Amino acid sequence: VTGHLERSGKHWNIMTIDGMVAPAKAITVRMSPDEGGRKFSVTSVDAGSVLKALDVTGNVVGGGLSVTGRYDDTAPRSPFKGTVEISNFRLERAPLLAKVLSVASLAGILNALSGQGIDFSRFKASVTYVGGAIYTDDLLAHGSALGFTGKGSVDLKKQTIDLQGTVVPAYALNSLLGNIPLLGSILTGPQEGGGVFAANYRMRGTLDNPDVTVNPLATLTPGILRNIFNIFDRPVPSAPPPANAPLQAP
Repeated sequence: VTGHLERSGKHWNIMTIDGMVAPAKAITVRMSPDEGGRKFSVTSVDAGSVLKALDVTGNVVGGGLSVTGRYDDTAPRSPFKGTVEISNFRLERAPLLAKVLSVASLAGILNALSGQGIDFSRFKASVTYVGGAIYTDDLLAHGSALGFTGKGSVDLKKQTIDLQGTVVPAYALNSLLGNIPLLGSILTGPQEGGGVFAANYRMRGTLDNPDVTVNPLATLTPGILRNIFNIFDRPVPSAPPPANAPLQAP
């Protein structure tokens, strides 16, 4: 790795880092001052190696990684808002996703995840990172065998998760129906990544063993109808609380 870093006060202001996370697998990190904040980006041709090297997860294999965004230093705790994208990667084991597939009774896809893994062509999420927690309201991942959406939060300090979304088996076939004019949006629903046959899930609790529930009424219903079955669901926190909000008990 080679790099140049400059720090002023409590923040790093400039980063120019170039390195290798594996043979011929480069990573680039950039940070530069921006009015009232700092621009930040990370790119790599091997997302799996980067995530493993940073001790985030060892369940991702390959993939192109792009993280772009900005720290807002005018706001309390300097929140980072940006986008995380991974293209053409394979997911292996992945215990949190495996638990959702198990509760949703998607045995075939679960077996693939436990064996050779599941290929995904795209992962994308708009994120806010502040106070040791990650918030998102539009997580999306899909491949030919499986697609899923999500919104909620992951608290890295408390090691907790509160996430809800939709799992779409046979995503390639399912999502094709969404391209039908007029009828497509009725069948798959308004959210990108939805499908005709899908299951709504909710994952809440500790990261190592969260409680997972699946709405059985919403498992095999057209997308727009699934929202009817969720009208009494408790909303998940997909954005950080205001800086002056009272502290809540963990």
